[in-house]
Amino acid sequence: MIALLGVKVSAYENLVRLQSSYVEDFESDAASRDDLKLFTEMYKTYNAHFTKQEESASSSDSSLLDSQLGDVTKSITEALKTFSDFKQAQIERLDVFKNYLSDTEQENLDVFKN
Repeated sequence: MIALLGVKVSAYENLVRLQSSYVEDFESDAASRDDLKLFTEMYKTYNAHFTKQEESASSSDSSLLDSQLGDVTKSITEALKTFSDFKQAQIERLDVFKNYLSDTEQENLDVFKN
């Protein structure tokens, strides 16, 4: 049971990392921020229970589950990089098109023609 709790703590830690990156780099709407808050609270709760239990027991099952979770963590790192790359691409895209929409008093086609 303690090994499974440890895996749950690691899973929520990774969810917090992913959601935090999503909010910072991709979309910071109310739902995304609420999800981040929920994942953070769940992580803190499970981590507090796990820390209390971890001191009393350790097993080979726990080590095996941790190593399997490590394989998943590599994919999470790639997802974090994808979110970061998206943010950079979005910034570049907005820079390219900012001149076309700089004056909102004129029609967009007039701005484009000039």
